[in-house]
Amino acid sequence: MLLAARFARPWPILAGIVVGATANAGLAVAGGSLLDQVMPTEVLHWLVVVGFIAIGLWMLRESEDDEEAQTSPISNRGAFLATVWLFFVMEMGDKTQLATVALAAGLPDPGWVLAGAALGLVAANLPALWLGHRFADHLPRRLLHRIGAVVFISLGFGTLIWRLLTSS
Repeated sequence: MLLAARFARPWPILAGIVVGATANAGLAVAGGSLLDQVMPTEVLHWLVVVGFIAIGLWMLRESEDDEEAQTSPISNRGAFLATVWLFFVMEMGDKTQLATVALAAGLPDPGWVLAGAALGLVAANLPALWLGHRFADHLPRRLLHRIGAVVFISLGFGTLIWRLLTSS
């Protein structure tokens, strides 16, 4: 929703979601068993905690510069590339990617796992994309940015607390 409100270009954002989600799912499928062997689960969980908190803090910092950013023109390519990168990076190590890794490692046809994971990510994000685009002019961008930052920071600390409680 933040991307749709920020860029107000739904089609490049949709294309970016498709490419980013497919690239992320493809990485998960390709590395299905390899990731499990190379990176201990505990390390992956800590990287997710740090990543969520860092992204939330980054978003808080950017929300202060939001007014200036809104005055600069943004191309379709900029919206597309920002969305590809965001979806590729943000899905790293989350439950969807871990489930995709597990499925790819355990099922005989990784192509169907890739298709299902990518389509699932796209379908889950379509409502936010269209609502964000439709109401972009009426949405308080700075407030949305801050809410998003709080959500990421909360997810980071929630994951941290969950890990501490389940590892005891």
